[in-house]
Amino acid sequence: MVFLGIALISLQVILSRGSIDDWFSSPLIVALAWTAVIALVLFVFRTFDTSNVNPLLRLWMIGDRNVLASVFIGTFAGIILSGAIYALPEYLRGIDPQPRSASQTGQILCVYAITAALIRPFVTVAVGRFGQRRVTAFALVSLIASMLLFAHYLATDTPAYYYVFPLALYSFCLAPLLSAVSSGTSGRVPGAGRWTRFRFI
Repeated sequence: MVFLGIALISLQVILSRGSIDDWFSSPLIVALAWTAVIALVLFVFRTFDTSNVNPLLRLWMIGDRNVLASVFIGTFAGIILSGAIYALPEYLRGIDPQPRSASQTGQILCVYAITAALIRPFVTVAVGRFGQRRVTAFALVSLIASMLLFAHYLATDTPAYYYVFPLALYSFCLAPLLSAVSSGTSGRVPGAGRWTRFRFI
């Protein structure tokens, strides 16, 4: 956990400060980049260490094609979900004729996080009843509908409460999509007790 935490924190600082400090022209950015690389390498070695009986992540499971497919699907889903909600806070803080503070923007955006948390207990039931494919299709339709509403409402002088429904609709994509992808994978992977570590050759 320490190695992974150091790597992620270093990477976060690099991404946050890079454009301000002129990226690798800054000694701090260079030092953080080396720190991230070394910490990540140590994390991988520690994960595959046979003396580590409780690894944080079971990286060797990526050898299963279902897990590998889930990694790619989850990555692309994360890119879609993150990109889909990127424009609204940028617009509210810097483009709208009445720019909002970070706190005001956060108060608007928290609608989708709260909604996603409320519907999360029902998502598992829905996946079990309707299956991963149908839940994934529902999530993507919700995302499309949400983005169409954003395209319609994202204009000057739009009241803040107009964004509530599109954000709530966005959460009906966020929670089901991630759950459907993860449960679809775990249902096809052998039990943890049957997994044995293998060495990459």
